[in-house]
Amino acid sequence: MQFYLDQESLLPSVPSREVTADDDLDGLVVKPRGEMGGEGVVIWAEADAGTRERTREQIAAEPGAWIGQELVHLSVHPTVVDGALEPRHVDLRPYALLSNDGVRVLPAAISRVALERGSLVVNSGQGGGVKDTWVRE
Repeated sequence: MQFYLDQESLLPSVPSREVTADDDLDGLVVKPRGEMGGEGVVIWAEADAGTRERTREQIAAEPGAWIGQELVHLSVHPTVVDGALEPRHVDLRPYALLSNDGVRVLPAAISRVALERGSLVVNSGQGGGVKDTWVRE
């Protein structure tokens, strides 16, 4: 917000920090720094013992290449699944355009949705989907 719009954010960012293989990772989402598409993201509370061990090994092999973020409990929204409404976790992604005239936030957005019941993974590269999003000016 500060960089693009020269304004203070109304909502705080999700706290992030570098993690090491020896850190207490409970309550965190652990992800490789610089990856995209949700690749390598581990929701620690949901990870099995094997995934946790492999992730700790990867963190140890590449110190400084991993971050941990506090787990955000996403909103739940009614979603049509097989012709019936079921709750699914969602997040909202607004669109902003940067030009020589500054930044313009569009009256449009996309809602990413977890397609699997109970999942917090909304990234389309990892099994999430999208929902129509209506924005009213």
